[in-house]
Amino acid sequence: MEELTLPRPDDWHVHLREGELLALTLRLAARQFGRCVAMPNLRAPLIDAERIKTYADAIAGQQPSASSLRVLLTLFLTDATTAEQIAAAHTIPNFFAVKWYPTGVTTGAALGVRDIANSFHALAKMEELDIPLLVHGEAHDGHVDVFDREAVFVDKILPQVRTRFPRLRITLEHISTAAAVSYIREAGDRTAASVTPQHLMFNRNHLLADRLNPHLYCKPLLKRRTDQNALRDLVSSGLPRVFLGSDSAPHSLDQKAQGCAGVFSAPCLMEAYTHVFEELGILDRLDAFACQNGAAFYGFSPAQGTLKLIKKRWQVPARLRHAGMELVPLMAGQQLNWRLSDDA
Repeated sequence: MEELTLPRPDDWHVHLREGELLALTLRLAARQFGRCVAMPNLRAPLIDAERIKTYADAIAGQQPSASSLRVLLTLFLTDATTAEQIAAAHTIPNFFAVKWYPTGVTTGAALGVRDIANSFHALAKMEELDIPLLVHGEAHDGHVDVFDREAVFVDKILPQVRTRFPRLRITLEHISTAAAVSYIREAGDRTAASVTPQHLMFNRNHLLADRLNPHLYCKPLLKRRTDQNALRDLVSSGLPRVFLGSDSAPHSLDQKAQGCAGVFSAPCLMEAYTHVFEELGILDRLDAFACQNGAAFYGFSPAQGTLKLIKKRWQVPARLRHAGMELVPLMAGQQLNWRLSDDA
């Protein structure tokens, strides 16, 4: 196969950031996707309708001309989020979902939920209005080993929500463990998962073994090879409740040197997914994973248009420069087998 034409994919989890980075992230998303879901953990988290509207205006002001990208907006869940705030957010054009960050588990999550029971009234309103709950699935208890936080979350914390709110649409995002894979395989039709390129392509040996690679440092952390293989088996299975969510999260080189978590995959995102799906011998399943499954789970039609990739070996740039910043993309300086067509 020398070229691959897909329906326009969707990215169901991306950090568009704000300020000077917003123009860059929107340009990269618009080149590849029909829709993207923007995360709410900004410097001032999107905890109410007014902040969401302000962010929507910023996005509209930076979106590339002639772009058909639809940016879906999210609310940051806190212990104090009310049912009324959920209802107010629901009235905003392109409002999509509520994001649950347990407190402190990742960048910008200091205001996250300490006890999910505090949010049950908000979740009840979401279930009533059919608003999805997007979950960063890690336990925030400091006594839990950092490599076990996802496994503890799916064993101890998520089931209480799933049981109490059986009709709530829940997506366990950027899963990283065999424990999460097992949970998703056994979950019902109202529970889904997204998978990043880095968790499919790498494991903690790539992060830590020879020398620390800060550009693969993300939350949740890369795990064991057995966890990586479980994820690869999951996408190979074609389970329809599993789909693309990049978790692309740019930080400047200076910020990464200070230990910020996040992998900037957007500059080679569809190329990376296509590379690994070909490696696994499942290119025929990329369409469903990237273009169909997420839309179907959330009740959308597939995005309009197509995306073409060419079988052409190329080297990902070692650095990108934007607005006086240096950024290091996923696969920096490495070769990939597929590249977006020039007219993408």
